[in-house]
Amino acid sequence: MQTAAIILITVMLVIFGAVLFLSGTRDYITRSSPFLLLNARNKDSIEYSVRRAAKLYPGYTIYIVNRSPDPEMRAILTALNRDIDNVIIINA
Repeated sequence: MQTAAIILITVMLVIFGAVLFLSGTRDYITRSSPFLLLNARNKDSIEYSVRRAAKLYPGYTIYIVNRSPDPEMRAILTALNRDIDNVIIINA
């Protein structure tokens, strides 16, 4: 009976340690790869979203995926690219 309790406690501690290790690894990976990916859908709010992201995450590279064939959206994103550093536009 005591052996089963010791084994159960050991297994629980190993699982708890694995969870802590994996969560710490995920947090480290998130902090060591500073980029942000935005999907450009709405031309009315994309400028606000990009400027806010640049303000909240100053050292990050901001990738913007543009799937819109609208030339106005392309013009807005081009202006943002010129205005804000570390903005990369991906036209898909």
